[in-house]
Amino acid sequence: MIGDEAELYRMLSPRVLQVVGQRVRTSPENVEDACHFAWVAFLRRSDEVARGAALAWLTTTAVHEAYKLVKRQQRARSLDQVLDTALEPVASGRGPPDRAAESEQLRLLRELPERQQRILLLQAAGFSHAEISQHTGDTERTVQRQLGRARRTLTRLQRSGAIPHDTTTIPRPAPPWGPRPPSTTL
Repeated sequence: MIGDEAELYRMLSPRVLQVVGQRVRTSPENVEDACHFAWVAFLRRSDEVARGAALAWLTTTAVHEAYKLVKRQQRARSLDQVLDTALEPVASGRGPPDRAAESEQLRLLRELPERQQRILLLQAAGFSHAEISQHTGDTERTVQRQLGRARRTLTRLQRSGAIPHDTTTIPRPAPPWGPRPPSTTL
C-alpha cells in the first residue's frame, strides 16, 4: 500500500473524524489529536493493514486514543481540585518576608516540567507515594523518580546561583484535615 497513503488520507480522514466525534464525548481538539495519533500509527503499519480494513483500523485506534485523552484530562482535573483544597492559604500571622519566600518558592516550581510540579505539590500537601500514584496513574517507582528529578533540578538551579540557598525547601502546608496535635513526649 506504500505510495497511496495521501489518497487514502483524503478519502478517509473526514469519516474517521466524524466517527470518533460521534463515539467519544470530548472536545474537537481531542478528536483531532486522537485521529492524528491513529494516522501516525497507521503510517508505521501501513504495510500490515489491508486497504479495505483501513477505516475500521483507523477509527478503532482513534477511539481508543480519544478515551485515553479523556481519562488523562479527568485525572488532571481531579488533581487540580485536590491541590486547590489541600494548598489553600492558611490564615496565620505570617509577615511579608515569609510570604515573599513562599512566593519565590512557588516561582521556582514553574521551572520544573508540569508533571514534576504536580507530583511535588502533592507530596508537599502530605500525600504518600502510593496516594500520588493513585491520583496520577503512575507507578510508585515513577513517582519516586519524578520527585528525584525535581529535587535534582532545584539543586542544580541552587548551585548555578539561579536561586538563593534558603528557598529550595518547599514548605509543607497543613493537610486538609487540619494540623497535627503537638507531640507530648515525656
